[in-house]
Amino acid sequence: MPRVGRARRSAPRPDVPVLRSLGPTYEENLHGRHAAVLLKVLDDRSASAATNIALAGHYGSGKSSVIRGVQAGLDERKINWVNLSLSSLGIDDTKRARIQPDGTLPPLTNLIQKEIVKQLLYRKAPADMPGSRYFRIDSFRPWPAAFGGAAVAVVFFVIAVLFGLVNRVEKMGPQALVASRDWVPWAIVGGLGVFLGVIWFLGLRALRSRVRVESVSAGGAAVKLSAKENSYFDEFLDEIVYFFQKTKTQVAIFEDLDRFRDPHIFETLRELNTVLNNSEQIKSRPVRFVYAVRDSIFEQLKVDAAPDGDADADTDATALRASALESAPSANRTKFFDLVVPMVPFITHRSARDLLAAEFAESDEQPSTALVNLVGAHLTDMRLIRNIRNEFEIYRASVLGEKGLKGLTPDRLFAMMVYKNLHLEDFEAIRLGTSKIDEAHRAFRDMVTYQTGHQAAVRKEALDRIASNALWDKHAKAAGKRLQEVLPIVYRASQRGGQPVLQYQSKHYALSDLTSGDFWRLLHETRKGMQFAQPGYHGVNLSFDDVIALVGDGAAALDDAVEADVARLQRASRAALKTKDFVAKATMAQLMARTDLVMLTDGGVERNLEAIVADLVSPLAHDLLAKG
Repeated sequence: MPRVGRARRSAPRPDVPVLRSLGPTYEENLHGRHAAVLLKVLDDRSASAATNIALAGHYGSGKSSVIRGVQAGLDERKINWVNLSLSSLGIDDTKRARIQPDGTLPPLTNLIQKEIVKQLLYRKAPADMPGSRYFRIDSFRPWPAAFGGAAVAVVFFVIAVLFGLVNRVEKMGPQALVASRDWVPWAIVGGLGVFLGVIWFLGLRALRSRVRVESVSAGGAAVKLSAKENSYFDEFLDEIVYFFQKTKTQVAIFEDLDRFRDPHIFETLRELNTVLNNSEQIKSRPVRFVYAVRDSIFEQLKVDAAPDGDADADTDATALRASALESAPSANRTKFFDLVVPMVPFITHRSARDLLAAEFAESDEQPSTALVNLVGAHLTDMRLIRNIRNEFEIYRASVLGEKGLKGLTPDRLFAMMVYKNLHLEDFEAIRLGTSKIDEAHRAFRDMVTYQTGHQAAVRKEALDRIASNALWDKHAKAAGKRLQEVLPIVYRASQRGGQPVLQYQSKHYALSDLTSGDFWRLLHETRKGMQFAQPGYHGVNLSFDDVIALVGDGAAALDDAVEADVARLQRASRAALKTKDFVAKATMAQLMARTDLVMLTDGGVERNLEAIVADLVSPLAHDLLAKG
């Protein structure tokens, strides 16, 4: 047993990565100035103080981190605040309008109001909101019930004494027991009080959150007081006012409202803020609403305004221009908010690489600087960067190292984690072979197959042309035509008749055969004389130099031209063989870099692999594949 214990203690401990929270973190050097500005505004108690305040910035700009700093500052100043953050998952992008035909708000706006009301009503315990008419189940609290039971017992005892119950017990109780001691009647009455207190306690425990009064009727008469309201804010307005009155909340912070892409909710919130600040039962006024939003939410807000049909054309045009100006996104934003605090982004596509490198500074395995610089151009969200680092650490501990997957490097693992975080659905499709990455790899394999066959065909064609008379035929045509023109003139000048032929090396060549490659190749190989005569008769004898003189200097260099073409075709053959070998061994990144290698696509257009992949995948995936 001791040896087993030592063996267990000596077993290597697993590599447990240290993960970092994705939640917002307040950092004074990054978020302090924005938090200080908001706190100064929220501290303002003047009559002209802003009550609807926007903290505007794009996703990942640090708005939530600033809010955390503001909340800490409000706590230091003993200002009550409430944070309302809504999730937008599963919300349909329904058609939006300011008011429905039946007078109600749009479904999405009403749904957001419902979530806000729900968060407010469930924020405090029912015991802290005794005046609320909104029924909520609460756990049983023994001490308040015990005090209530004790109060019942004391009240019963006092009433029993005042109404002479003690004297009745002395007269009507068992005399042997009652007459033995003077305190016995008092004890009996006190015991009855305690019994009632216990019944009270047990009754509260049994009936807690189980009894609920929904309606009251008398005989056949009933009175219905409820009426259909247009919105949840209207229906629960008294509850909302009561919440702010009871909790003395002065600041309400709204996060993630812009994720619903519904700018009309800000109209109703501004109206609610006006009601709260005008309510005399709320003593903690002014009530401030702070919204963490992105500016582009107001691009979707369109104000429908049309001039009257009776107005003239100039009035119509003026009204339309005024409507356009009033409905501009900048006008909408400044109309809804009393103050807009812009977020200066601390992370951009230029600075992301430095933040990315800092996240991996303490990691045992780090991606290369070149890859970090490449990926940084596609990341502008700190939460995303941190999550990539966390997932990299988990995978690193499992699949990297001596016992990990063969051939997997930190760079490849990092690239996989980046793609996973930016393309979640396509990453899941990789295991099924239906992702965009798989399509790109299929295009890569198609390119390899096409180029392998194409380069083999190019090489074969070059070698076949070298082995045949095609090169001599190509260059012999011009010289042969020239010889066909001058030989009859020479023959007529010799005053001989008949149909002459060219006799060379025991072969007869008609004038029509003088453009063949065989003739000129034999002529340049032997360089001997020839005779131009009628068969059986003497004719004109011509030396090699005479033929060249008749044709021109170009005929003397026919063999050099052919040799140059042979050298060119040999180079083309070697290049095709080299390209074929390269394609067979090339990686996808290497083949993407060779933009000179193309293949026919479905549209009948020749395209290189780099262009094909660019159309299949995202810019990030394209850059990752191009870098290997």
